[in-house]
Amino acid sequence: MRKAIQGLLMLFAIPVCAQVKGDAADRLPDTTRKLSEVSLTGNAARLLRQSPGNVTVIDLKPYYSTNTTPVQLLRSTPGVKVKQDGGYGSRVDFFINGSTGKQLKFFLDGLPLDNLGETTGINNLPVEQIERVEIYKGVIPVDLGADILGGAINIVTRKDRDDYFDASYGLSSFGTHKVNLSGRKNWSDRLYTVVRAYSGYARNNYQVDAANINASSQLETIRVKRFHDRYKNYVVKAEAGLRMLPWADELSFSLSRNGLDRELQNNLTMSQPYAHATYAEGLTAGTLKYQKSGLFSHLSLSGFLSASRVHGTFTDTSANVITWDGRIADRRLKGAELGPAAMRNTYTDAYAARLSASWWLSKQSRFIASSTLNRYRRTGKDELAARLTGDDLYSAPSSQLKNVLGAGFEDNSGERLKWSAGVKNFYARMDGFSIQFDKRTTIIQHNSYWGYSAATAFDAGKGFLLKASFEHAIRLPDVEEAFGDLMLLNPNPSLKAEESNNLNLNVLYRGDHFDAEAGGFLRDVDHLIFLVPNSQGSAKTYNLLRARVQGVEISANYRLPKGFVLNANATYQDLRNQSTIENEGIPNERYKDQRIPNIPYLLGNTGLSFNRHGAGKKAGLSAWYALNYTHDYFLYWEIDGDPAQKHVIPQQLLQNAGVSLSFPKLTFSFESYNLADARTYDNFRSQLPGRSFSLKTRLYLNQKK
Repeated sequence: MRKAIQGLLMLFAIPVCAQVKGDAADRLPDTTRKLSEVSLTGNAARLLRQSPGNVTVIDLKPYYSTNTTPVQLLRSTPGVKVKQDGGYGSRVDFFINGSTGKQLKFFLDGLPLDNLGETTGINNLPVEQIERVEIYKGVIPVDLGADILGGAINIVTRKDRDDYFDASYGLSSFGTHKVNLSGRKNWSDRLYTVVRAYSGYARNNYQVDAANINASSQLETIRVKRFHDRYKNYVVKAEAGLRMLPWADELSFSLSRNGLDRELQNNLTMSQPYAHATYAEGLTAGTLKYQKSGLFSHLSLSGFLSASRVHGTFTDTSANVITWDGRIADRRLKGAELGPAAMRNTYTDAYAARLSASWWLSKQSRFIASSTLNRYRRTGKDELAARLTGDDLYSAPSSQLKNVLGAGFEDNSGERLKWSAGVKNFYARMDGFSIQFDKRTTIIQHNSYWGYSAATAFDAGKGFLLKASFEHAIRLPDVEEAFGDLMLLNPNPSLKAEESNNLNLNVLYRGDHFDAEAGGFLRDVDHLIFLVPNSQGSAKTYNLLRARVQGVEISANYRLPKGFVLNANATYQDLRNQSTIENEGIPNERYKDQRIPNIPYLLGNTGLSFNRHGAGKKAGLSAWYALNYTHDYFLYWEIDGDPAQKHVIPQQLLQNAGVSLSFPKLTFSFESYNLADARTYDNFRSQLPGRSFSLKTRLYLNQKK
């Protein structure tokens, strides 16, 4: 505990962070925006901050000229922890106020990103294409229409109304290149088109300290470059829309084509390197959106239809046993690097539809109803496995159907009091299979659940805002948890839905130069889904039956003269097992009230930023320094074994800095990530990149109407 206190004192002693929570946005000129289908004057970040829910908003405009990523910005957000397996393009898991990984949901302009594969991941999106990121830490809006246990992230893309062209190129360490292109053309007052495209490439050949068996069959730790971790991706999206029609405020249709190609370097714990296994993925998707307000004077409608197909190709055929120094140490008598030899193709078809209706009693009060349907089906084939074993175990289809019905009421008409309440029904059907000892077992499940919520915000005057919210939340197992990824995550279709009673309390203060926020959260979770690694380097999810989550977070933001801003935040979260039965059904009270392992519990950020706007042709200057801290935590149950000999994810202290020079149309930036070249880990023995440098240039042209 002493180390933890020292770590937090260090955070608050060193000035922070480029993460600006609503602050930079508040200095922008007021514009008229559409929020929740109502025209409101002011900044969207400020409006969300004052809403009854527990919401954090990151305005991304200040970061358009930097080479940062949404993942790096989220790392600096109060109550948020990001766990990444490696470099650019690697697997990412998020933690928000005790809600972890798959208990969270991601949306792009309100559209769920479930079942759309890895190409739509938030870690790939360029910041220039995003207006803001909304982080919901408590009650989730009814019209998002999703099963969420305690947190959601909605990525809101840019909604520029003027013609513009935006292009950037970034060059970083470890052979990393990123290109971004986007633009909008208004062909008339009603017709517009938007094109967005980006691509990335990385060799990810950073150095790691790996356990290696040398030519004398001795185990030693050597420092080597990763040699089979290349990643490349691309996204192209075209959209055409009509506005101001008699029967539609806006109607748009978009088509997307995404792709990625990844080399697989090692198993989850870096104990076994690979030199041949690869994974590739392609996504084709189309989306139709509709919005209309003022029907019968009080009715507003919005909705979307989306269809997509993801084609994944996993190739693992080499029998060579590779060591970290690149030698072929042996050849397997059977199987390949990750398991049975495979040339596996998977085809995932996903369909989503949502219809939301609002009946406005006034400009500030409404009834809302929403229905969201998600349909998923995955098939596969592995011709190599079929030839070797006589049976293609992955040819059987897996499917999932989810429907979320919601209804609620929002009242923002009070001078000082705002509140909302809602109820949701969750229905799910899952058809899948599990594979054990090369045998396939079919499993079919039907489930229906009810959830409900209430939230309130009270303006106490003198800059203080008080918030409270409660939700009985439901989170259905997602596709990967139930059916695995056919590589390192094994299937478990018998998983039950998670249920949680969530309570959030927040106090916010905003002054002329100083902002602060303190919040507490309590969650009583039943059937908690928990990822359990095994000795073979893969993992499987189980229901841990019951857990209690409680914690606090604090943040402060001080605006100094001459463009300087200081930030600091800290989060403590305590996750305890409340079950007396282990996941295999054997009665055992040993782990009751014990801290759930492999989840960080103490986080913090701090730093300093400077911003000087250029006038006319004069250059603007921005600079920032940020520090990110995560306390060490155990991989397995703390009560087992000798603490001095236990596996630990070590303390992490990351330092980042950058500078940006901006002109009216052109900007240049230089950044360094992990300044001290510290050895860092988000997951056990999965080493992250060391010190890196990046350069970025951006060209932005726009034509005002």
